[in-house]
Amino acid sequence: MSIKQFFKLTVLICLIPLLGIVGAAELSASPGMPTRIESLEFVPRSRHQLRVGAGLEFNRELGTDLLGEEELEYDAYRLSPVEYRFGLLDDFELGIGTGYTMNSGSPHPDESNFDTIDLMARMRWHRYFGTSFRLRFAGDPALHPDGADRPQLRVNFPFVIAVGDGYFHSEVGYTFAGGDYENAEGEVIADREGHLNYGLGLSWANSSFSAYSLEVVGRQAGAELESGSFNDHLELVFGSTFTLNKNSRLQPSIAVGLLEGSPDLALRISYTLGLEPPLPTRKKMLPADRFSRRDPAPVGEPEVDLHELKNRGAAEFELNNLEKAIEIFEEVLEHKPDSLIALSNLGGLHYRRENYSRAAVYYRRALDVEPTDVVARQYLGAIYYQLGEWEEAREEFQTVLELEPDNETVQRWLDFLSR
Repeated sequence: MSIKQFFKLTVLICLIPLLGIVGAAELSASPGMPTRIESLEFVPRSRHQLRVGAGLEFNRELGTDLLGEEELEYDAYRLSPVEYRFGLLDDFELGIGTGYTMNSGSPHPDESNFDTIDLMARMRWHRYFGTSFRLRFAGDPALHPDGADRPQLRVNFPFVIAVGDGYFHSEVGYTFAGGDYENAEGEVIADREGHLNYGLGLSWANSSFSAYSLEVVGRQAGAELESGSFNDHLELVFGSTFTLNKNSRLQPSIAVGLLEGSPDLALRISYTLGLEPPLPTRKKMLPADRFSRRDPAPVGEPEVDLHELKNRGAAEFELNNLEKAIEIFEEVLEHKPDSLIALSNLGGLHYRRENYSRAAVYYRRALDVEPTDVVARQYLGAIYYQLGEWEEAREEFQTVLELEPDNETVQRWLDFLSR
């Protein structure tokens, strides 16, 4: 064993227990989630998210068939991903991303440059299943292993399902189009083709602060040569998720390559920051207006019977016509932005649709209007639990008990969170 290999093995042995020690802390909540497989976590509507990652990949192999020489090993240093995402709808987000790769190696590959520009669109059909589209362009054909001299389209299908106390994750996708692979002198030495990507993994929450994941991710048929192929890739990834607060998350990971085209060892880390916009300003109303069944309409428009609207919304809610009920209660808010009935019902409607982040917005607005609303606080605690924000859930349930000391349901929630 060489000194270089011994050093990498030592780093791997030291980092694994270090992640376990840090993960034992109890701060705030973190749900189990993958580090390399695409997650089905979506940016809530009208919110923004920034993600920045970096990684070191040791001993990638370029292969003998490519250069007609002995096997060439090189290291890659990556600033990737660098992404911005925006929640256009509760289950639909848009984004843009790029990265930077710096390869070592002599005589090849020695190219360093920005990766492709990625335009992203992601949608979730169900809480367990989604689809993402990634249009890639402006790549450097001499950049290894992911350069390109033509646009590419990647379609990916992530899937997740709860298994016991954890989650099973998987994904499968395909990248259409490829591009020539050029050496440093601009000579075409391989033809990149479209490739298949896949992944399987498990994740589980270790505490209210940390979560772990174990994943196998890979891709095949990255480029065709006269004999065989290169860019086939397979990694075994051990990752952790540390939720620093409800808006930020840190994800370090260690990966071991299982194929020659994979790095022998890869160390990666990413930081995610969620940016929440301020709540819309509500119109201040005179005390007499709060108890009026009819609100005066603007000149030239008929008066709006809010009482009738609320009854219609409640009826649609009871009939499980959720979209229609949401539409009606949103109309109520247009005329009376601090309507406690409308805010509470909209929170309940989005909760039933499992749009927990959106439901939380309405319940917070309801509590701005009436801080002692026990039902809103109890639902908000349940929402925080569903989102994995256990410390916030515990605080809401504690407040409910201060208002209703005999609330047995909330007491059971607190007992469960204390385990």
